[in-house]
Amino acid sequence: MARCKQLYKTLSILAHPDKHPNKTELATEIMNEINANRFNYSELIKLEKKINMQLVTFFKNLLDSLISGSFERMRIVNGMNDAFKEYYYSGELQRLCKVTITAGDSSYRHEMSSMVFRSGFKINILNDNNLKESEIIEISKYILSNTPFIRQLMSIGFDTLLIKGKTTLMGQKYALKNYANLNSYFIEK
Repeated sequence: MARCKQLYKTLSILAHPDKHPNKTELATEIMNEINANRFNYSELIKLEKKINMQLVTFFKNLLDSLISGSFERMRIVNGMNDAFKEYYYSGELQRLCKVTITAGDSSYRHEMSSMVFRSGFKINILNDNNLKESEIIEISKYILSNTPFIRQLMSIGFDTLLIKGKTTLMGQKYALKNYANLNSYFIEK
């Protein structure tokens, strides 16, 4: 009973609609579920996961964007993650990928690079069982052949593209400046 009471209080604070002005409807719905299950510990645990997945991710994204210095960066990351999920769920992709911001390679820096620890654009292949090098190369070619996208990534501070399996050591790393077709207009750092 004491576990329920403590978890109920914690979840009520986390999910309160006043804390989620952009997701008031969802927060209200979750608060109603919390109140309806205030004595049901297993349901409260499920609601805790729901809060973390649907409400708290907003704050994580906000924090990430403040650290990285750009909402544009988070918009691109979130957009790609949504697209990867959609293509995987529909069966168009056999691998589920997730984009994150990570440390870049300092030797790949250019004049628009962010801080080194936030200049890497990383694509993790989450279901990397039996992953082949050719699959990583195929994803790499698709991304790197899109020059406008590469330039967009560079303009918001990315300098390194990393593509790797989540659990395997297999992966590739690329300097974005080598694929932007900037010719002599590029100032080396």
